[in-house]
Amino acid sequence: MQATNTNRMLRALEDLLDAERNSILQGELVGIPRLIKRKEALLERMSATADDSDTLLRIREKAGRNTALLEAALKGVRNAINRLEILRAGRRTLNTYDKSGQRLSLGGSANSALEKKA
Repeated sequence: MQATNTNRMLRALEDLLDAERNSILQGELVGIPRLIKRKEALLERMSATADDSDTLLRIREKAGRNTALLEAALKGVRNAINRLEILRAGRRTLNTYDKSGQRLSLGGSANSALEKKA
C-alpha cells in the first residue's frame, strides 16, 4: 500500500513540474508561487518515503530544467527593466561629446518623444 501511495505522490510531483514548465514557457509567472507551495507540501509528505528510482531521477531532471527556465525568465525580466531605465533616461538627458572628446550630458525636455524605428 505504501508503494502505491508513493507512486501516486511521485506522479503528482511530475505533473506539478510539467505544469510549472508550461507556465514558465507561456510567461504565466503569476501562478508559479502557487505551484511551488504545492510542490513543497508534496515533497514534505514524500520525505519519509524516499526512493531512489527512475522516477526520482526524472523528477530531479525536470526540477533542474525548470530551475534553468526560471533563471532565464528572471534574466529576461531584468534585461527588460534595464532597457526601460535606459529609455527613460534617454528621455531626460542627451549624452554627447564636445570638441575635445569629453562626454557631456545635456538635460532633456519632459515633453520629448521616444523615437520609433521600424
